[in-house]
Amino acid sequence: MAPEVPYANRHPDYYFDRGNLIIQIGETYFKISDITFWTHSKKFFEIVARENGTTVENVEDEKAKQPLNIEARIWKLRDVEVKDFERLLWILYPLDHGVCQAETIDDWEAILKLADRWKFKKLCNQAIRKLASLPLDPIRKIEIMHRHHIRKEWAIDALDALVNQAEFPNIEDTTILGLEMTTQLARARETVKGLLLPWNRIRLGSPRDVICREFKLNGRFEEPTSGWQME
Repeated sequence: MAPEVPYANRHPDYYFDRGNLIIQIGETYFKISDITFWTHSKKFFEIVARENGTTVENVEDEKAKQPLNIEARIWKLRDVEVKDFERLLWILYPLDHGVCQAETIDDWEAILKLADRWKFKKLCNQAIRKLASLPLDPIRKIEIMHRHHIRKEWAIDALDALVNQAEFPNIEDTTILGLEMTTQLARARETVKGLLLPWNRIRLGSPRDVICREFKLNGRFEEPTSGWQME
């Protein structure tokens, strides 16, 4: 049986008496129901068990020897911030039903980071969808796209802004874009400038046509049924 957790170390909102999953991040402990994690991700326990030096099978054996709703161990999460995990729980265990506490870009980016790490696919799609509705800086949006393997069509507005802005991105920004995308951006900007000549508009198409061609976009900018992330 897991040891008793001091009250001072229990998270003020997410330490439920009826919980059966105890999670430790630094000096902070969470106690929640594991059914939500099983529902959203079959991979979560496999990944976290490996990080804790065990397997899901071993943990199931441990739990079978304990009374119902008693956790056999404390799960330690590595490389996770308390605030980021709390943000994830805002979505999985809302404290005020019907009210979403996640509002900012930082909130949703943190949620996406953990959801992607633990393969919470539906939650990933929700976070990606929400980030698309927020005023992301073009470079930051493309950085998120790269990090989470999101289709480039999701970032069409960011690509459009970079193609049409006055200055070419600086060295720091091009490092985020990557060599291939920086090269594509340079070609697209040059071609779009050429559209200022009336006869080129007929030959080369609209700026959006140029962007689709240079960045190899499929021209479909609605969310696919499988979600924005590439398999």
